[in-house]
Amino acid sequence: MKKLFTTLICLFVLQLTAQTVTVSGTVTDEFNVPLNGANIIIQGTKKGVQTDFDGNYTIDAKIGQRLACLYLGMNDEVIEIKKAGTINIMMTQKAEEIGEVVIRTYGIPKSERIYASPVTVIDGAEIENKPESDAIRSLVGKIPGARITGTSGAVGSGTNFTIRSSSSITGNNTPLFIVDGTPFNSGTNDVAGLSGGGAITSSRFLDLDPNNIESVKILRGLSATVLYGQEGRNGVVLITTKSGSQKEYELAPNKPYSERYLAAQEEARTRLANERTAMELGYESPYQSLVKSILASKDRMSTYLKLREANQDDPAFYVDVFDRFKKFDPEFAMGVLNSFVEVNSNDPNLLKVLAYKLEEQNKSMDAVKIYRKLLKILPDEPQSYRDLALILEDTGNDDEAVKLLFSITQRAGLDREYKTIIENDITRILSTSEQARETYNLKQSALKDVSRDMRVVIDWNRKDVDLDLKVIDPNLEIAAPDNPRTRSGGRLLSNNDTGFGPEIFDLEQLQTGSYYLKVGYPLKEGEILDVEGPTYVKLTIFRNYGRSNQTKEVQLVRISDDRKLQLMDRIAVL
Repeated sequence: MKKLFTTLICLFVLQLTAQTVTVSGTVTDEFNVPLNGANIIIQGTKKGVQTDFDGNYTIDAKIGQRLACLYLGMNDEVIEIKKAGTINIMMTQKAEEIGEVVIRTYGIPKSERIYASPVTVIDGAEIENKPESDAIRSLVGKIPGARITGTSGAVGSGTNFTIRSSSSITGNNTPLFIVDGTPFNSGTNDVAGLSGGGAITSSRFLDLDPNNIESVKILRGLSATVLYGQEGRNGVVLITTKSGSQKEYELAPNKPYSERYLAAQEEARTRLANERTAMELGYESPYQSLVKSILASKDRMSTYLKLREANQDDPAFYVDVFDRFKKFDPEFAMGVLNSFVEVNSNDPNLLKVLAYKLEEQNKSMDAVKIYRKLLKILPDEPQSYRDLALILEDTGNDDEAVKLLFSITQRAGLDREYKTIIENDITRILSTSEQARETYNLKQSALKDVSRDMRVVIDWNRKDVDLDLKVIDPNLEIAAPDNPRTRSGGRLLSNNDTGFGPEIFDLEQLQTGSYYLKVGYPLKEGEILDVEGPTYVKLTIFRNYGRSNQTKEVQLVRISDDRKLQLMDRIAVL
């Protein structure tokens, strides 16, 4: 009898262990934000589900099995199933040290065997002691597919050199020459003939001593010359001299200088890519605890309005609450956005941020109301008129926009470059608006062409700070106050030393590659920023500026008060 009783108990325990139950719950982060797409897996099996948009899940499992919850960037959570019912899971952020990220220009590890395009390497010994004073003519017969000819039969005459088939009938087909990492002018010198008539075209390659060349590399494929942008479209010739390669440099001193130059370019792009990644990770809002209390409340809008009373003067409160909710509760986030026009404040710093955010979210009509209020508060500030005019243009009120902008140009003592910016704004509106041209009785042909491929504009919300815009182009040249014009045609306008902006970067013709937009406080060495709180920047990017197919994108960017220079955005041009 005792043995039978023991057997029954064992069977009962086994039955409980094998019992299938239904488990459900919600997966959230440590701030009680639901996690969409978290993986719920029964350990030791292939059975699993994913959480829905609100972080909810339901799964059937057996008592005693272990439930594993996995989510990218979070610590794994494992819970034993003891009974049917609700199991809510809170995940914590995983603290990991991010290792070094190396992004190769060619998308593959650097190796001579796997270059993505043809590369010809010529050792200096092959061109030494040749009866030829022109270093390039010493390469005749050594480069597959290259054409090297003299411009005439005269001694010292110019040299024509193409390493790819001619890409232009009338343009220049000469490749880009880089000597010891520095671009080399491969043009010719024209000098008067001995008799006073005609001209002799002398080769600049005579400046290079063939006996001082250590190596020559010829990059013929477009994929290999992408480092050099438009200037490398006809190929690239990398020349390393013996004197250049013997210099000591911090970066890979055991390599020829031309290779160190390439490595430095890759390193710069890697830094920019990693900086972009860090920017996308965002920052920790000072209002996380308030966001959590709004999340936990049954009436989120009522809770938000109560919290707003205690934080009504801080732009970060409004922006952070909206940004936190816009993805998983867009209806509430839109209610927060709509409430911006109800904010009872005369603080220009706050009102500008609210207007910028409304612009970013394409709420132009609401933004007009705030900009009109700002004009009454700051009637002597030219930017008040410009801000209102440009948002009126977005709402279709082109006539009033032009009238407001024109009133700025009539002010006495207006900065010359700022006046040029306003005149460009007027011309652009008239060029793209038939209604405005009819109002002011102007013909399209009478207007100056101000169109370009891209215009980048920054405005900001504070009068007490100065900001500088910097743009890094695909060739890694930086447009900055000390270099306002770039070789690729970029131009930086209005280096204002007062607040509100604007700072503008114009580019007539875009190049393939990435443009990095940076902004920062122009602090000198050892200088400390003496302002409280962050600055908010309205970043406006025009594509096809001043043309019928013009597009405009607005972003609100928070500038940290602990950095001199901060990446705002990256524009990829394919």
